[in-house]
Amino acid sequence: TNLVLVEHTDILVERLTDEEVRADLLPLVIATLESNSASGQEAALNAFCVLQDQIDDNTMRRLILPKAKLAFVGGASLNMQVKALACLDQLIGKLDKMIILDEILPFLLEINFSDRDIYMAVIREFKMSCFIQSFGSFQVLYYVATSIVNLKPS
Repeated sequence: TNLVLVEHTDILVERLTDEEVRADLLPLVIATLESNSASGQEAALNAFCVLQDQIDDNTMRRLILPKAKLAFVGGASLNMQVKALACLDQLIGKLDKMIILDEILPFLLEINFSDRDIYMAVIREFKMSCFIQSFGSFQVLYYVATSIVNLKPS
């Protein structure tokens, strides 16, 4: 039943108050992401995109980002890895500039490329970082250029 609720997060967000979303729905989505079910983890990653307006910056930084990154690293399938990167792609517009510099860009630069879909997802992340209004594209390009030596396809 948890999976069905998480898959329909968009409907629940419309019907619940912000307080109910934060107190009841968000913990359910986090628990589903921590489960061993691949379909549950994928549904939870999609749900975070729906919940992004109800998630405060502290929760985003301390709970959501580490769990999304862990879903990528521990992803047993390519599909899970692409979903985790897509989740980050959706959330990046809400993130603070320093969170992007401190957590997202270093994470992207550590990714071991093994598939074309992963390449494309990482490129989308860098592109999104460049076009965030409060974030100068020169800063991202400089950061990437100074770190590009670490990018090596496997």
